[in-house]
Amino acid sequence: MAETRRHTGLTGLVALDTALDSERPRASERSEDPGLGHDRSAASATSAPRAFTTRLVRDPTPSFMGRTSELERVLRSLRVASGPVVLISSVRSLPGLGKSELACKAAAELQGVLPVQLWLDLRGQSETPMRPEQALERVLRFLMGPLASLPSEPEALVSLYRHKLSGLRALIVADDAKDAACIRALLPPPGCALLVTSRSRIPMHQLGSASGYAMDLDGLSATDSALLLRSLCPRISSSQAAELATRCAHAPLALQIVGQLLREDSTRQIPDVTQQLVQERARLEMLRPAEGMIHDLLAAIGVGFRSVDPWSRRLLCRMAVLPLACDADTLQAIAALPSHASALSDVLRRLSRSALLDLDAKAGLYRMHDLVRVYAQSQGEPGHDREVRELHAAHITALLHQLDQRSRHGSDALTEALVHFDRLRPHIDAAQAWVTTGLHDRPSHTPSPIKPNGERSEDDIPRRYVALAKAGGSLLALRMAAKARQRWFEGALQATHRIADRESEAPLLLQSGHALRDQGLVPRALDAYEQCVSVARSTSDRPCELRALSSLGFVCVEQGQAARAIGYLEPGLALARTLQDRRAESAMLANLGIAYLDIAQPAQAIAAFEQDLSVAQKLGDQRAEGRALGNLGLALRASGQPQRAISCYDQHIVIARSVGDRRGEANSAWNRALALEGLGRRSEAIASAEQALRLREALGDSRAEKVRQALEAWKNPPDASPGP
Repeated sequence: MAETRRHTGLTGLVALDTALDSERPRASERSEDPGLGHDRSAASATSAPRAFTTRLVRDPTPSFMGRTSELERVLRSLRVASGPVVLISSVRSLPGLGKSELACKAAAELQGVLPVQLWLDLRGQSETPMRPEQALERVLRFLMGPLASLPSEPEALVSLYRHKLSGLRALIVADDAKDAACIRALLPPPGCALLVTSRSRIPMHQLGSASGYAMDLDGLSATDSALLLRSLCPRISSSQAAELATRCAHAPLALQIVGQLLREDSTRQIPDVTQQLVQERARLEMLRPAEGMIHDLLAAIGVGFRSVDPWSRRLLCRMAVLPLACDADTLQAIAALPSHASALSDVLRRLSRSALLDLDAKAGLYRMHDLVRVYAQSQGEPGHDREVRELHAAHITALLHQLDQRSRHGSDALTEALVHFDRLRPHIDAAQAWVTTGLHDRPSHTPSPIKPNGERSEDDIPRRYVALAKAGGSLLALRMAAKARQRWFEGALQATHRIADRESEAPLLLQSGHALRDQGLVPRALDAYEQCVSVARSTSDRPCELRALSSLGFVCVEQGQAARAIGYLEPGLALARTLQDRRAESAMLANLGIAYLDIAQPAQAIAAFEQDLSVAQKLGDQRAEGRALGNLGLALRASGQPQRAISCYDQHIVIARSVGDRRGEANSAWNRALALEGLGRRSEAIASAEQALRLREALGDSRAEKVRQALEAWKNPPDASPGP
């Protein structure tokens, strides 16, 4: 069973080009079969089973009132075990009727029946609604962990989603669905349930569910409305509660705002508030006639809005520019409160008590209801939208840069960075959408207006685009589809030309090359990398030059162009040593060794792998050490030293088990079997091959069949004498 040189079981072709000083899940583990190329599943296949938090649904508002019959119908429908779907929509598509709160209450009641719970904010009414594939990825990362390698094809994502939920008792709460498409993608397997809220009334037959129930939610009953008001402010009499409830159209949002207003300000007279509701509604009716009940809701919001202090109103108006839940740091960035203003914490506390802003304490996020947003948008200062967007983009860029730097310190740091990245994703999408739209709104040949201080104001958006793309490059490579990344980075490159930012070109060319490579557009990727090297040298960006040389060497080895790869890897190795970048040095040595093996120079390969092993040991990087040992074993076997090779494989197997690298363990177990067979130690070879077969079958590795065939041949050789 001797194998050709091109079919040796290499364990460490290293693609550390996205971040050379980090261990990435995209790092390839080259297999015996050279045509397999990148092994994107390495991270998920070697990771331990995910121990996830079982509940990420926010708690219902403490003042939740009424909805007894509606809640019972929802619970009765969701308790069945046939993958039910319950859709809660609004009567006449009205907002503010408490759909989300009812969903939260139902989820809390179902914890004992459906303990695994996840909340998805689909942002159906926003400018960047969550796409079906994003919703599926959110659930899968919750179940599998942030380092999981997920398929890019929608059908494969749906299949994996249902497979991972199978056997769980899970409830997916999908809030604010735009249409049926996203709901269909989230249909759960038997044993799980899907609870959806939507402003629109989506016909159940469009969902494709065999088990479904639709509910149109209206306002609270008169009794429950009065009870809610009096629970918030006991000084309201029964007759006053009845009149206020009518003025608020029995909508929970409006009732909360009015009740909280009267509770927080004991000097405010109830008849005065009633009169303010009447006057505000009349004003709105004059501005926008024939909108009916919506004016009652907006009137309550208007009265609440005018009752808070100026700094609270300012924050609401600025939040209204971004239809997203925000943490306190993001709000601090976009509020731009002057030094003499109230502290942001005080402003947020007052707004939370006013019911104009909701705090999700679990997630640390402040949310604004769509109707509050609509009203606040009408009260904002002219022209402040762009300022808020610029502040937001700058804040997100800074956060992305911090996450990228944090992610470069090992797999635990990368995991933490990706968790934060996923939470930040709606804001990243919003910032990207703004800078992309802003860049394309003005033709490139249009002169930029000059500010009085000489700065070009219209250059701000291209600068934001470039800064955002650079900051998020390596993390986006783990989260954004390759084609979308390519468009994003090519747009950023165009922006660098507009603002003559030569220094930003090299890192963007590098990321563009990665996106092209991931699409299989190898010649274009190599061209981008070579341009990157040229630009990086002209701007003295030596770290970027190092990454580009690493990428060129990596791709050339993958393509079987070993001699060309060595021409990039050798100067890359020298540069890594000059920069004292030990992880880059390790990557270069690993790939150099593989290239030397590919051109039948095992002595040079052994030297490279031994140096790689030494560097990995000094770094204390066990996974890199195991990779070097596995590769060294292959080079030793190729040079006619099978006994030393077996020793390397044995050491690699021990390390692979300790770090949970099941794929690396399988590779070395198989290579060990081949070396033992070559020494005529067939019984030991069979035992090692059986170990490799078990691992590859558990991993779903297609190469298990090769091991199975070898075992069959070893156990039943053609010249064996027949049994008794």
